[in-house]
Amino acid sequence: MPKANSGKRLLTEPRVLVDYMHQIFLPDLAEIGVFHDDYPVSIRLWQPWTTLPALLTLLALAVAA
Repeated sequence: MPKANSGKRLLTEPRVLVDYMHQIFLPDLAEIGVFHDDYPVSIRLWQPWTTLPALLTLLALAVAA
């Protein structure tokens, strides 16, 4: 994997983890499926807008733990 994509991947991971936790604790039967590979890639902390809130959520959960 080229270095240029690793930053985008690191920015996208918090959104994926928060979505997985959402699916575990508040499952939506219409969204349950085998494939979950259609996440938009995060380019910056604010693009898409859910990147920064997801990162802050994970940090808050880590501090609370």
